[in-house]
Amino acid sequence: MVYTGQPSRGCDTCRKRRIKCDERKPECLHCVRTKRKCPGYRDQFDLAWRDQTVVAKKSVERGKRGHKKEERERHHSSSSSSTQIIDLTPIVEDFQEFSPPTLLPTPSPSPTLRGPPEDHALCFFFTRYVLPQRDPLARRGFLEYTLPIYSRSGPHSPLKLSIQAVATSMLSGAMNQGDDPPLARSFYLGAVQHMKERVIEQRDCADDELLMAVMLLQMYEQLVGRTKKNTSPKAHLDGALALIKHRGVGNFKGDVSRGLLYYVRSVFVEECTRNAKPMPRGIETWSELSPDSDQIPTVRLDTIMVDIANLQAYSLPLLNTTELPAGVRFSRLMQTINYLTDIDDRLTSWSWSLPSTWAPIRVSGKQSIPPNIPQAGLYEQYCDVYASIFIASLWNKLRLSQIRTKNLIIGCLSQVKATPNNIKLREACQLGIQQAVDDICASVPFNIGDRMQPEDKIVHYPMAPGRPVPNDHYQSGPAMGGWSLLQPLGAVWGMKLKMRDGQRQWIGGQMARIARIYGIRRGKG
Repeated sequence: MVYTGQPSRGCDTCRKRRIKCDERKPECLHCVRTKRKCPGYRDQFDLAWRDQTVVAKKSVERGKRGHKKEERERHHSSSSSSTQIIDLTPIVEDFQEFSPPTLLPTPSPSPTLRGPPEDHALCFFFTRYVLPQRDPLARRGFLEYTLPIYSRSGPHSPLKLSIQAVATSMLSGAMNQGDDPPLARSFYLGAVQHMKERVIEQRDCADDELLMAVMLLQMYEQLVGRTKKNTSPKAHLDGALALIKHRGVGNFKGDVSRGLLYYVRSVFVEECTRNAKPMPRGIETWSELSPDSDQIPTVRLDTIMVDIANLQAYSLPLLNTTELPAGVRFSRLMQTINYLTDIDDRLTSWSWSLPSTWAPIRVSGKQSIPPNIPQAGLYEQYCDVYASIFIASLWNKLRLSQIRTKNLIIGCLSQVKATPNNIKLREACQLGIQQAVDDICASVPFNIGDRMQPEDKIVHYPMAPGRPVPNDHYQSGPAMGGWSLLQPLGAVWGMKLKMRDGQRQWIGGQMARIARIYGIRRGKG
């Protein structure tokens, strides 16, 4: 769909002659000198969208060759054993009439499914990721809207093919067969081709369906990127931003449209804070379009994180520069500390504004913590229980924002005079960072329980006294628990934070455990 390289912005004549264009308007200098009529420049919307069909085809062919090789190896190694058959819940044509089935058993590494694999993948995707009910205030604006739009889509729509690509990738990963099987890649290729046709014709470019398909392809690339040690791809995200600009932000009306808009903003926020980049201009005002945005905790947190991303992008170069006069640099550092302190207060106020039912419940003892959890992963003698995986992820998102903010304050304080007030602020920030790291560690048992291997069929989770583990958690935990921990654990592990002795090693061990469970290939370190 979106070309991942840097597309040429020159005129058609310069591009065909493969020479550098100075992009002057209305005519480039080369065309003027050669006395040619300059054909002009392509629209910026078109530049964000490029055909990746050839690349995707080559990837599919490589995947098919690798798949055939794996099949031969599996057949050779298991020729003396019987094949396991998994009897899944029959697929219902109308997903609106689904009722979530019992927990899908985690299959062995090489099971055989009865019926079309794409049907099983769709069942797995909708029942585990789409249909589970959420708190009305826990709207994030993406997967919960896929079902009604999916039911209205044609058989070859980009959305339907994108969902099939993501669903097949997720099911293949859950079966420990990798996240980029040939079938998933073929669905991806089909979605790319049909999306290309619509974009070229500028047909349905102002449609929620097309924007949702783009974000699903972004999700697919993230899944594949994690297992192939790639960085998070940003090309589809740039394509989504191009669609939004083409459509006009003011034309996003209704819950679905605005929910998608908030989701794209949330992905940009996480991408920019992770890479210390400023937010694209204009995104910070998107939340002002909805009258109820102040009531949605995720939207309010993202609004604060927009400021964190921009201030982080500003302050990091300031900490490393020696070119400014001492007085100017000191003034800017103190101003940055004041801004960061204000953001830290806003994050605290946000946590106080959450519904009481969202507060984590700290538990300890054998009655609340199953016996295998301490051996699997329990940092202290306690852990926290949440209302849902989504709410646990939201709390960890807050904690990671607090860690980044307080760590920047410490960095700025290290380059100014150590007054009593500055020393006191530094110590408070260090204590706050340690508390946030401890709380992230305390969320690990709730997210992944005592699971150690991908083939573990029975997983136990901690529970609050008198509150048994909800049935939904036995679906959402294995499906999303480990994935939701990757960013907070990975960010804390990679930061140069002052933590308790052995805590960083414990976090690294939990990351290795998650990588083993989900088949993620970890890079060096």
